[in-house]
Amino acid sequence: MAAKTAITIKTFTLLFVFTTVLSGALGRTPMVHAADIPPGRPGAPTHVDRTITLAIKDKGFGPKTIKVRAHETVRFVVKNHDNIHHAFVLGAKKNPATTPSAMLATLDGEDVELTPTAPWSVDIPAGASRGLIWTFASAGAVTFYCTQPGHEAEGMHGTISVIK
Repeated sequence: MAAKTAITIKTFTLLFVFTTVLSGALGRTPMVHAADIPPGRPGAPTHVDRTITLAIKDKGFGPKTIKVRAHETVRFVVKNHDNIHHAFVLGAKKNPATTPSAMLATLDGEDVELTPTAPWSVDIPAGASRGLIWTFASAGAVTFYCTQPGHEAEGMHGTISVIK
């Protein structure tokens, strides 16, 4: 009886440790530093200076270059014409919370959809349109890209020139 109890306690302990470690790993949120956030802030839908429409076709954004003014609030409408999931992410540089390596850090090769959740990003299912409103704070260059694995390397990126 004592041997059976010891095995049960050992099994319970192993299961407890395994589930605790696994739940902690899957719930991990990558660190986001201020330098990684695009300059600006989410814009209010009631105060949009203009709307810019982008199209996603054949794993590419069109247009790839956009000009906006500092302090301008822009509504981006992104239409996904592809038959696969994409994302539209604004970034001063690569944002660790929305890069594929960070989003897949604990999934080890699983085939999953990457869904950015930052206010400077939007998930766009196949055939859908999604919007994002952003107020640009200062002059400079802001990149935009798709976070799906391999998409940025295949050309899914562009630049927003923010002028004074």
